[in-house]
Amino acid sequence: DIIILNTGTEAEALTMVSRGEADMTLRSLSVSVYLIRHEGLFNLKVAGQVPGYENRLRVAVRKDDAHLVDVLNRGIATLTNQERREIGNRHVSIVIEKPMDYRPVAWGGGLLLVVLLTSLLWALRLRHLNRRLGESEARHRLLADNASDVIWTMDTTGRFTYVSPSVERLRGYTAGEVMRQTMEQALTPESFRLASEKLGEALAVLKQGGRFPQYRGELEQPCKDGSTVWTEVTTTGMYDASGAFVGILGVTRDISDRTRLMRELERSNAELEQFAYVVSHDLRQPLRMVSSFSQLLERSLPGQLSDESREFMGHIRDGARRMDQML
Repeated sequence: DIIILNTGTEAEALTMVSRGEADMTLRSLSVSVYLIRHEGLFNLKVAGQVPGYENRLRVAVRKDDAHLVDVLNRGIATLTNQERREIGNRHVSIVIEKPMDYRPVAWGGGLLLVVLLTSLLWALRLRHLNRRLGESEARHRLLADNASDVIWTMDTTGRFTYVSPSVERLRGYTAGEVMRQTMEQALTPESFRLASEKLGEALAVLKQGGRFPQYRGELEQPCKDGSTVWTEVTTTGMYDASGAFVGILGVTRDISDRTRLMRELERSNAELEQFAYVVSHDLRQPLRMVSSFSQLLERSLPGQLSDESREFMGHIRDGARRMDQML
């Protein structure tokens, strides 16, 4: 489908393309550039070069002039690739437009679209997960804030990082006041000594590569009004996503009523034990008298007691002995 138009000169071929009388022409690049400038045909553009027919600028000398050939070769050897490009650009300074290959653009656009869609989906999922995480944290915080027990966390330096508001009902201090306290200030001296020993044992386990051991014990804590309250404290270790130990999670429960009842029970048991001792002593005395006088009576009437009477006396002594053992 190509129609070839013959022309007489190089200039005529370029002029026909410039006027639209022909669609294109294949010419020498250097000659075309010279004629475009000379004839003022600046509406023309060089679309590309035919592979294998690149136009290279050359300088030639006679082969039989060995001295000149040697000089030329040495001069050419000193030219760098950058200088070669500059020479070509100076003599052929017209822009060559090559047809754009849209396939890389399409691939790049498709890849970019996939990346954008993936990023969008991931952002939506991350937003959903963050919302669920926020809701979960809010629920846990609500439970912690309204729990009857005091929930608290402590970092690795021994400072409180969270204390639930229920501590005010327990000790009279607000959560903010307790968070500014040290462990020593949050416990009575004896309880602080006991807690320090347990904490030292737990840290020793951590240094040996073990897990922070759980602890449950009864500790006495000072209140804002100067009194103290007995509590049951349960602690466990907290770890981050990498498995590193980051602090302690604790739950403190008021056991004042239970402690008071236990003490009252101990006192009641002691009183009951004393009462039982006194009663036992008072009851055993007449039993011993019964046993002793029955023996004296039997000895004072030798030969006067019938067999049945001696049997009765034996029953009296045996009953007194069993009653004494029971008491």
